[in-house]
Order: sequence, then structure tokens, then C-alpha cells
Amino acid sequence: MSTQIFVCTHKKGNIVDTAPLVPLFIGSSEPSSPNMLRDNTQDSIAEKNPYYSELTGLYWIWKNVQADIVGLFHYRRFFNFKNDITKFHTFTKDFVRRYGITERNIEKILQTYDIILPQKTYLDPKHSSIYEHYRQFHYIEDLDIVLDVIKQRYPKMYEIADTFLKQEKQMHICNMMICSKALWDEYATWLFDILFEAEKAIQPTLSSRDSLQKRVYGFLSERLLNIFIKYKQETSGLKIKELPLLFWEEDVAVWRKYRRRYFKDKIRSFFHLSQGDKQS
Repeated sequence: MSTQIFVCTHKKGNIVDTAPLVPLFIGSSEPSSPNMLRDNTQDSIAEKNPYYSELTGLYWIWKNVQADIVGLFHYRRFFNFKNDITKFHTFTKDFVRRYGITERNIEKILQTYDIILPQKTYLDPKHSSIYEHYRQFHYIEDLDIVLDVIKQRYPKMYEIADTFLKQEKQMHICNMMICSKALWDEYATWLFDILFEAEKAIQPTLSSRDSLQKRVYGFLSERLLNIFIKYKQETSGLKIKELPLLFWEEDVAVWRKYRRRYFKDKIRSFFHLSQGDKQS
């Protein structure tokens, strides 16, 4: 089997170029390395990157890649296949091996599961739902437009979508995943059908927004991925493997603080378990 996990980047920086990781420069500008793959080639929507973020890379993988297994990481976000460490500071030469990001590990997981996703995250405990969280931090009318599109084009999914958004408080974030190319294509076909239709109503409103809020389709797609997964779970028994998100912490002081806290927690946990063994 062939496995390619594309690491999207839009800026100069540390880029891991060790199989199965494949750097992919996203957006219509030129990358720092002339030999890097770009998502403004072949069948592309790279010009939409200011609005679609990493989705221009997701689209490019859908239309132009033939690998058996594909995935999407960010230049500073990966999956940790080995342990529960969630931050690192240095891209060492053994980065892929150190965190178990190997073809063997990926293919082994996908023999049992259908898709690999980041562990679910509580967006903010004080909000009653994902829908209310979106209302506070983005433009809720955009999410309502997407719900209307689902109702019109995918009526069997509407109830699941509405219930998920208005009752759930946690979800998979960052538009990161690994799965078979067949499942990727199924998801992308559905996703872009919805977004391109929603874009007709949303795009005319974006001129007055700041650069963050113009990335609306990236924010919407995080919710849409979870709706798709929920639907596939309920209708076809889709099996999910969750892994910790591994974040590249550029600030060495922040990383050292995290590392100290991590090892302190491990020591406390070890002695707590040891005491429990003695008592039992």
C-alpha cells in the first residue's frame, strides 16, 4: 500500500520531509523551496486559500493524489502515535520515528479502524453547545446557511447535523485526519458540494471582515467533518481511532514549562498507582 500524509504550510519554517510525510505549500504564492509540492498546480482552488485555509490542500489531495492512504497535517500540528506528549520544540532527524508517524503504524491502525482523527476537544466548557460557541467567535449566520444547504441537498443528514451542533460540546478540530483515499474522496465530494453552495451566500459578506473571520470555510469545515463522521457512524458503523495532537511549540520557555509539568504529572501518577498497588 502507498501512504502519503501531506503537511500543509504557507510560510517558511521547519518542514519535515521524511516518508510518509510530504510537505505541501498551500495558497497561490510561491514557496520558499522551488522543489516543494504546491496546491496551485493541476486541479486546484489555491486562489481561495485566504478563505478556505488548509482546505485548499485537502481539495488538491482529493483531485490529484492516487495513494491508497492519505492524510492532512499542519506544519506545526501532527498526530502522536507513541504516547500522550502534546508539545515538542525541535524537529529532530528522528522526528517520524520518535512519534511513531510511520507507514507501518498508520496501516496497522487502518486495518481495524476506518479513520484516524485528533482526540475530541471541548471548545469552551462555558458554552452550551458547538453552535453557541460558533455564535460567540464567528458569524452564526454562516453556520445557519450551511445547515440550510444540508437540509436542501442532504435531507437525511439534517437532523444529525442540527442535533450535533446544538447539543454537543466537543469535537475533532483542525481539519486533520488520515484515512483511505476512497473515504477521503467521499468526504471531499460532500464537503465541497456544501461549501461551494454556501459560498454563493457568504462570499459577498466577507469584504468587511478581518483576515481571521475571512477564513470562514475552514471554520465551517471543522464542524462539517464532525457531522460527516457522526452520520457515517450511525449509518455504516464507521470506526474511529483518536490520537493526541502534537503541537510544535516555537517558544522555548513555554515548551520547557510544559515539559516540566508533563514529567511532574507522570511522577505523581506513578506514585499514586504504586500506592494503590500496595493498598490492594
